[in-house]
Amino acid sequence: MGMMEESSGRGTTRRAGPREQENVAIFGSLRTIHNDLTSIPADIIAVREWTRFRCRFGCAAYGTHFCCPPFVPSTEETRTMIAEYHSAVLARFDTATFPSGPDGLPPSRGEILRTVQQTIADLERAAFLAGYYRAFGMGASPCALCSTCVAQEMLDAGTTPTPADAVRCRQKKVMRPSMEALGIDVFETVKNAGHSIEVLTGRDDPPIYFGLVLLD
Repeated sequence: MGMMEESSGRGTTRRAGPREQENVAIFGSLRTIHNDLTSIPADIIAVREWTRFRCRFGCAAYGTHFCCPPFVPSTEETRTMIAEYHSAVLARFDTATFPSGPDGLPPSRGEILRTVQQTIADLERAAFLAGYYRAFGMGASPCALCSTCVAQEMLDAGTTPTPADAVRCRQKKVMRPSMEALGIDVFETVKNAGHSIEVLTGRDDPPIYFGLVLLD
């Protein structure tokens, strides 16, 4: 399947297939919400089992956020769901370009992640209202919409949360699972989309986050 890549100086330009050409109008509309977008075919989204192992054995958020494993769908469910789509939009967030706060300090990681999560929710809603009724967004990293997730509050109270308890989330309209939480290999997917991406080697290096909105 073909892919349409907007010229950004970071990737290659490939010929758009017929379905991607049909999405030009919505793509332009979504760029009024967030400019750094790439229209991609859904079949370049890589779902890999190893990502969930990294969640379980490398991330402190595992089991403490309802947007993270084990409260989210499995990699197999993710793979099956993505197979129902033909096109998607990849959103890039370069934190080096984020404005400083009123105190002159750079935004905190929590502030950045809240911006990413809200933007993905706004993109999903805009696509839905434009007629893409199957639109579904995915963010990056554990949710930061609340200072403490309800799942963590339950653990602190001595109760083990279950996937069914996710209904207690205070930000259901905005909270979406991250790409990696659902088993998506972000590095491989981003490279498939024509972007360059590297592992950060310094704690002060500004990260680049990616989100995804499945369209149709």
